[in-house]
Parts: sequence; structure tokens; C-alpha cells
Amino acid sequence: VNAVSDDVKAQQEKEFFFDISVQKQPQYYVQQQILYTEKVYYSVQHDEPSLTSLDVTDARVEPLGDVRQYTTVIKGQRFGVYERNFAIYPEVSGELVIPGQRFQASVRDPYDRWGRGRQASIVSKPISLTVNSIPAGYPQAPWLPASQLSISERFSADPQDWQQGDPITRTITLKATGLPGNQLPPVPVPEIRNIRYYPDQTESSDDLSENGVEGTSVQSMALVPAASGKITLPEIRIPWWNVTKGQLEYAVLPAHTVTVAPAQNAAQNSGQNTVNGNTQSAAEASASDSHSGNSNGGTLVSADSHFSGFWPVLFALSLLVNIVLGWLLLKKPAAAMESAESDALQNEKQCWKALNTACRNGDAKDLHSALLKWANAALRNNLDGSESSKDRAITSLPQLAARYRDPALNSALSELDALLFSAQGNSAYNGQNLLSLLKARKQLDEEKPQNDSLYPA
Repeated sequence: VNAVSDDVKAQQEKEFFFDISVQKQPQYYVQQQILYTEKVYYSVQHDEPSLTSLDVTDARVEPLGDVRQYTTVIKGQRFGVYERNFAIYPEVSGELVIPGQRFQASVRDPYDRWGRGRQASIVSKPISLTVNSIPAGYPQAPWLPASQLSISERFSADPQDWQQGDPITRTITLKATGLPGNQLPPVPVPEIRNIRYYPDQTESSDDLSENGVEGTSVQSMALVPAASGKITLPEIRIPWWNVTKGQLEYAVLPAHTVTVAPAQNAAQNSGQNTVNGNTQSAAEASASDSHSGNSNGGTLVSADSHFSGFWPVLFALSLLVNIVLGWLLLKKPAAAMESAESDALQNEKQCWKALNTACRNGDAKDLHSALLKWANAALRNNLDGSESSKDRAITSLPQLAARYRDPALNSALSELDALLFSAQGNSAYNGQNLLSLLKARKQLDEEKPQNDSLYPA
């Protein structure tokens, strides 16, 4: 039970009055969740109540549920209350002004039942806050201002049951209090010798309440041990900013070592080779006995031997007819597919050229736009038809970084993403380093093509 504020006590004689509160923090930072609670008290009967929508310049506003209506008693006097809760996320540093809100209603006249009533209107005072940019000491990593952040993992099989060649699903979960799930970055997973990675798409979700947003990001991947023996999964550290304490902290997934057993099919294949050898010898002996028996007892002629020359010819004709029909059916779609692939490749080359220009110019915003356009053009060019490009479109740098397992490239993308949301968002950016990393990845993809490659051939 919260104590009644002094503002509410002072306005008890009014028919309508506002009580607005903003979450108290030592400091406010860009992209941090700021909880805003707005209450309208009333003591008279009224119709057609309305509240203006909350719009804040240079900030994203997230409603936390619907408008609540209830009654309360203050010093023996009963009041009705309208309550709204919002999460406000500043997008730039500097002064943030939350504008005053307007409430309107038609007040009933208790002595004139059929009258239209009189109009009543009140306006709240605006609130001004100072929003800080990303602290200078924050590492080159995605900016995560939250009141709590945790990381956990689970495996589809117990670590003591891992075997060479058997896929194991590793699921890493990030939970943040004060951040939506789609703002949580993909977890950078380092390369491990004798482990092959097959990442799956990351899923995000939000839990909304009057206490704010709790975001969750679930990242799954398949691990396939390529060799037996001990394998160490390195420690994972995610930096984040504790807005309650005003300090840098890390969410840590400790390192652990697992022992991978040899593949079972290795022993089975060895035994199978021996069995197959014995079987072959027995078959050869049987064939030899049969041949010997036939030599001693005369020649045996099968009735089917008269048709032995006819069946190969019939099979060859049937195969030829099927090949011709298949070629006729596929000729037209193949031509259309070749035309579409040619257009997609041309568009990708144009986007790659624009990306090179943006990297040389060093403007962070232009580079961000060119990078996403090229990535989606490359993705459309490499789709295999199982999914549409709309379903797999890349809309953010963290989403783009999730497609790589290159720590240096992911670090460069994180640096660009952090610069875009910092106070120096319009400053120059060294795009040559990012371009060099992209070209290196392009060369690797040319040597070893992949369906989801983002680099032009």
C-alpha cells in the first residue's frame, strides 16, 4: 500500500485532478526504460471521459496494459481513479520532455436529469528529465541498460552422454528486466575445435506488467562433436549497464568441460566388415558348389533365359522417355528461375557497390542503411525457396550479427550499432575496417559456398 502523495492531499477539494509519477533513478540513460504512471482522480459523476495519447519526442512509448478504473478512499472521502502505465525509452541523449496530458469529461447535473451537463477539462504539468549518453567506459558491445540481466543454458542431452557425431541442441536464454526481447543481442559463441555449429533462429518475447517490461531472448544451436575426448565450452560474458546501481556488470555463463565418447557406429562398422567378409566367403563357396554340381549333373537352363536380352532394351527405352518428359516439363520454369536469379544477382552487386561507397565515406547512418540493404539483397539471392525473403528479412545489426560466427566481424557490427545510439551518433565511423572484414568473409564464402551466404559471388 503506497502512501498518498502531498499533491493528492492538496487537491482533494477539486472535482478532477492529476497525480503523475516517474520512476526514480540515480541517472537516466539513452534506451533505458523509464516507468511513467498517470492517475486521474474524480469525485463527481461524469460522462464521455477522454485522455490524450502519450507521445514523447525522441522517445519510444510502450503502453503497459489497458487503462485501469477503480475507487479509493482518502481521509474518509471516496474517489474514482483512472490509471495508465507506460514504459518510455529515450532514443537520444539530452533533455527529455514528457508533455502534459489533458483530461476531459461532461459533468452531470444531479438536478437536471435530461440536461447535457457541463464540460470539465484539466491539464497536467510537463515533466523534464536529463538523459545521459552511453558511458565512455562501456565496452565495444551492444548497449544494454537494464535493472537486471541474466543468462542461462540447457542441453538436449546430459553432458556425460555426448558421443562423437551425435547432434546436441544447446539453448541459451537471456532475460532482462527493463528491456524488450528484440533489443537483446545474439550471444557471441566462440569457435571450438572439433565442434561444428548449426545455429537456429533466435526467438524473443516480452512479459508486460505495471512494473515494466521483462524481455526474453532464446537462442538455439546444434552442436556436433567431430572427435571424441575432452572438449571445453569457453566462458561467455555479456556486458550490461545496471541502471539501478549506475555501474557496468557482466552476465556470465561459466566454462565447463565435457567428455565426448567415441561414436558407436565405429565399432559397429568394424564388426560389420568382418561379418560381411564371412558372408561373402560363404556366398562364393555356395556359388562354387552350385557350379560344380551343374558340371557333374549336366547343364540347367532357365525358362527366363530366353527373355534375358529383351528386358535391358525395354528398361532403356522407358528411362529415355522419362528423361525427355522431365526435360520438357522443367525447361520453362528453369528459364524463369534463371531470369529471376540474374535479376537478384544484379541487385546484390549494386547494393555491394553502394556499401563500398558508404564504408569509404564513413557516415554511420548511411553505412547502416547500405549494410542492411545489401544483406537482404544477398539473402534473397541465396534463398533456396523454403522461406520467403519477407519472413527472413534482416532489420537490425544484432540480427545481422546473428548470422555470423566471426568474433571480429560481430565486434565491428556491435561497435557500429553502439555508435548509432550514442551521443556521437553523427560522428565519423571507420568503415574501412568493417569493409575489410566483409571482404574476408566474402572470400571464405566463395571457397566454401553456403545457402545463406550474404556475400556476392
